[in-house]
Amino acid sequence: MQQGFENCKVQFPEGTKNMIDKNKCNATAALAIRPFTTYTDLFDKYWATRAVIAERVQAGKMTVAEANQEATQAQSDIAAEEQRRNLANRSVGAQESAAAAAWMASPSVVVVRR
Repeated sequence: MQQGFENCKVQFPEGTKNMIDKNKCNATAALAIRPFTTYTDLFDKYWATRAVIAERVQAGKMTVAEANQEATQAQSDIAAEEQRRNLANRSVGAQESAAAAAWMASPSVVVVRR
């Protein structure tokens, strides 16, 4: 992935006007880690948001500074959603463990070992 990002920097140096192709290049490089992400939908959402931002910058509807701010906010929102999901999953796991422990501790349960 890092090599891909480096290639994109060479192909689209700082100040390039072709933001759409630059973003496509970076998104393609990032695909190397997609199979290893916990929430692929959030990965996809991030890069789709970056594509929209790139289109707006290239069309002159947004400055690079505004784009950077919006991209940072998108990344922050996605990190918050990932954290929310992780906490929800842990909560469910804790509830399941507590229920299993209570069930095993109940006097009506007979455990047969062979």
